[in-house]
Amino acid sequence: MSREKTRSGNASQGFTLVELLITMVLSVIIVVVIYSAFKVQQRSYVAQDAVSEMQQNIRAALLSMSSDIRMASFDPSGDAGAGFIDAQADALAFTADLLEDGDLDDPDEHMGYYLFSYPAPSTLVSLRRVSSDSNNPLTLVNAAAGHYEVQGIAITSEEDLAENIEALEFDYLDADGNSLPFPIDTDDIIFIRISILARASQPDPQFFNTLTYTTGSGVVWGPYNDNLRRRLLIATVNCRNMGL
Repeated sequence: MSREKTRSGNASQGFTLVELLITMVLSVIIVVVIYSAFKVQQRSYVAQDAVSEMQQNIRAALLSMSSDIRMASFDPSGDAGAGFIDAQADALAFTADLLEDGDLDDPDEHMGYYLFSYPAPSTLVSLRRVSSDSNNPLTLVNAAAGHYEVQGIAITSEEDLAENIEALEFDYLDADGNSLPFPIDTDDIIFIRISILARASQPDPQFFNTLTYTTGSGVVWGPYNDNLRRRLLIATVNCRNMGL
């Protein structure tokens, strides 16, 4: 009987203090490993989401802009006088007889693109599309720091196609694919190579951007030395109504 009681008493003692401490340490290590893995995955997801947002942003803008530019100088009757109004490295304006009625009097038949900077303290810069008609013709105006803006007496439509755009370049090419010198002879434009640099809407403290971005014409943008991710997209548009 005494042996049975002794065994029963030893079994009821449970875990020792050392065993409990080891268990706690292992539990803390497991929690730290799980949390670290979660943070890594979260940062990766945020970075991928920012890149995806930029890609969608500039692709949608480029699609809309390319569609308009392909219609530049569309003039089936030959009476409207459609063509490029002006062409600069970071802005352009052109016309198209979209209703095929022999004039440019209708809304949206004068179109232009440029980067629009919102007033301070905002730092938002957007790719803006403006349109008008022949009663309110568009013109390119040299703004601060040598950048051009598209203006008109009365803009009939204006919209931001993409926000958080760092830089924009139009490289005008002739029929042989050679870059045209400035000032551009708009009659020689056959292709336009567009370079758009987008930036993330929020900085990433885990990322430092020291990259440079080379445009279609060979201009180098950056390095910006900040915490913003960026993406460059370059595409060439055929101005199919030019040179006809």
